[in-house]
Amino acid sequence: MTNEEILSVTVLKSWKLVISRFDKVLSELSDEQLQRQVAPGKNRVFYLVGHLIVTHDWIRRISRIRTECLSILFRQLSFEEHGPRSIAG
Repeated sequence: MTNEEILSVTVLKSWKLVISRFDKVLSELSDEQLQRQVAPGKNRVFYLVGHLIVTHDWIRRISRIRTECLSILFRQLSFEEHGPRSIAG
């Protein structure tokens, strides 16, 4: 496994661990607790959770786009270096 692959696996495992812990905390909160402001005059908990969900989805979308772009780039580089037979199959 390359250093990049090890880093990717570590980051994904860490991300999933944080999400599972956050999910556990949220599941223990009542609806009333989710409606409370985090500080006087500040946003409510459920509003902040919504932003975290959007950020999580955005990161997933960006990583998928990055993966697709890298795949296309590697196929193009392989084609330029080795010709059309290198990408067959």
